[in-house]
Amino acid sequence: MDFIQNLNQYIKKTALKYNFVACGLVPISPVNDLNVDFTNNWIRDKRHAGMDWFLRNQELRYNPSLLVDNVQSMVVLISQYNPVVVKDDNNNIASYAHNIDYHFTVKDDLNKIIDEIKLEYGEEITARCFTDSAPIMERYWANKAGLGWIGKSGMLINKEFGSYIIISEILLSAKSDIYDIESDFNGCGTCDKCITNCPSNAILEDKSIDSRKCLSYLTIEHKGDFSSEQKDIIKASRSKYVYGCDECLRCCPWNSKHLKNSVEPSVFANQNLELMSNSDFRRMYKSTPLERVGLKALKRNFEVI
Repeated sequence: MDFIQNLNQYIKKTALKYNFVACGLVPISPVNDLNVDFTNNWIRDKRHAGMDWFLRNQELRYNPSLLVDNVQSMVVLISQYNPVVVKDDNNNIASYAHNIDYHFTVKDDLNKIIDEIKLEYGEEITARCFTDSAPIMERYWANKAGLGWIGKSGMLINKEFGSYIIISEILLSAKSDIYDIESDFNGCGTCDKCITNCPSNAILEDKSIDSRKCLSYLTIEHKGDFSSEQKDIIKASRSKYVYGCDECLRCCPWNSKHLKNSVEPSVFANQNLELMSNSDFRRMYKSTPLERVGLKALKRNFEVI
């Protein structure tokens, strides 16, 4: 397929209509060897903890062209969410979870963009969208698309929007006339606040996360009861979170302007999960990220903190 004139500009303009704050386009290609080795070493050292899906579909993770037939381009987009005021109430919830689950809302917006692309350039274009829903190295591709740099926290950081962001992708069977390029800017400098402020010392010097210590992993992804070692990690952190952790986001200077404008916590943060019934939980947390974790796991988390 020949390249499409003005595709890059058209997609960026359309993305702004559907709640995305920035996007970039890159030609599809395999992930470079340096990042493949980095990820393989992270897995080898068991820093993925119990997230066994990292052991599967490696060929797709390192070569996203296998995800869609005849794919030529990847559109990488970021959307922003608001930080919330953390209250010392033993019931804190990570900021992104105070909204409807982004897997639903962001994917709806991505599909609207796809509809407009096909309307403008032809139904024969094949497209598929993802947001944290496929073995795609999202931060790697966002960096390649010029949307930010990988901070010492391992998070993507954008100059304007900080790291309170969600990354998503559209794979297209169309070539763009113009592609974006990776920025060589790195705004971390000598700052290491994310490392020193991590409550459980889970952020390593090589910009990776040891999930075995990470509070977000332990309170969200870990299945079943906590081991005595896991309980010790959570207690030693003095965490007040029952779901996730925002500390590496809150201490990052690139988020300071967003924290100044942060909103009060939603009603979710004021609920007593320890005493909540299953029916009340389903009613209140339906279609939110907490629904996927479930009340039993949240009560498990509450008991430890």
